[in-house]
Amino acid sequence: MIQDEVLSENREKMAKAVVHLQGEFGGIRTGRATPVLVEKMRVDYYGSEVPLQQLAGFSVPEPRLLVISPYDKSAIKAIEKAIQASDLGITPGNDGQVIRLAFPPLTEERRKDLVKVVKHRAEEARVAVRNLRRAARHDLEAFQKEGEISEDDLDRAEKDLEKLTHEYIAEIDQKMIADQAPYYSLTTCPVTDGELGGMGEVVDYVYNNRLVRFCCAGCIDEFVSNPSEYIAKLDEAAKAKQAAGYPLTTCLVLPDEQYEEEHYIVVAGRVFRLCCGGCEKEVKANPAEWIAKLDTAWAPN
Repeated sequence: MIQDEVLSENREKMAKAVVHLQGEFGGIRTGRATPVLVEKMRVDYYGSEVPLQQLAGFSVPEPRLLVISPYDKSAIKAIEKAIQASDLGITPGNDGQVIRLAFPPLTEERRKDLVKVVKHRAEEARVAVRNLRRAARHDLEAFQKEGEISEDDLDRAEKDLEKLTHEYIAEIDQKMIADQAPYYSLTTCPVTDGELGGMGEVVDYVYNNRLVRFCCAGCIDEFVSNPSEYIAKLDEAAKAKQAAGYPLTTCLVLPDEQYEEEHYIVVAGRVFRLCCGGCEKEVKANPAEWIAKLDTAWAPN
């Protein structure tokens, strides 16, 4: 049946999107030079936003060196600008013919620089899956209008398509969970305050690209009903755990400024004690940079 063919084709395409994401995560985690970190980067090429992979070829002559060879040498400056504006955290160099990216060793600070790249890749995969769902629904509706399938067939197919989409979005979330789990610091459920694992297997959930852990599946519905309350609770718990031994006596962003009041924010599970709202905006605008600096301050403790 034609609707089964549509669903089968979309299952295959969604699976490929997840497999591609897994490959990208693998490349990112190694910290080595890999085209997956830049190939989808958007470059302003004569007024149009174009993926870098359409403008250049890539080679990896050494484990930590990525060479980008633009097909049009006049695009070198535009490509360098896109790289500098990205979250990659590497300064490009060129000789007028190719662009070279030298990847530093995968230190803790470098790993923080890649956190945002991982999140962006996961969101791109989710968008790709949702776009496939939209295209498939359009095809199914067209077949129904043309009389090739009935309204009942359309209804069943759309329900199966929705189930398929949720399945692959969940798989993408699992990739994110695996990537964030080693750095999750809370040991209690934000809904019940019970110890994680006290009621059996811990339930992982991804909310806005942030891992949240629960004592049971029933807590997810409660969390979703009022996420801001429980995110605030997570942040308060992190603050209570980290504030007492906070390693700095002045603001991280403006080190000459003393704390006039307790101005705390939580970013990626880390508590920042800052002097003002302006510094909060700076940290949130460049989280990887400030996370790395805060981690360095904590390191001796």
